[in-house]
Amino acid sequence: MNVPGERPTPHYLHLCYSLPGLYCSGWVKRGPTGVITTTMTDSFLTSQILLQDLKAGQLPSGPRPGYAAIKALLSSRGLGPIVEEAVEAVTRFPSASGVWPVSFSDWEKLDAEEVSRGQGTGKPREKLLDPQEMLRLLGR
Repeated sequence: MNVPGERPTPHYLHLCYSLPGLYCSGWVKRGPTGVITTTMTDSFLTSQILLQDLKAGQLPSGPRPGYAAIKALLSSRGLGPIVEEAVEAVTRFPSASGVWPVSFSDWEKLDAEEVSRGQGTGKPREKLLDPQEMLRLLGR
């Protein structure tokens, strides 16, 4: 659990380590358990720790390589093949329940469609409600 003043030590699949500048919450931290409020609480506590580190000057300086750095870290710990396999499985194939993952770029496409539809009705957006329509718009 993230505790203010203490570095979080997430353990689920050992994909997130207690390293300066690396933070996690929710399912990455505790595994696929809990409800939205559990994830929100994790996020709030993690952001408190991040802000404490920022104020204390403990965050790494310089460029932020993001995914490339995390991938390199996991590879250096022998987890590279596992991560690649997981990414491939999640992004290419629906789960056993038929659920397709939605990437950020997928979300951006759906968001643009909602905004476009809303403009025609004088609203900020017209929410897409049908998951099948969303998948069709994404070409799936």
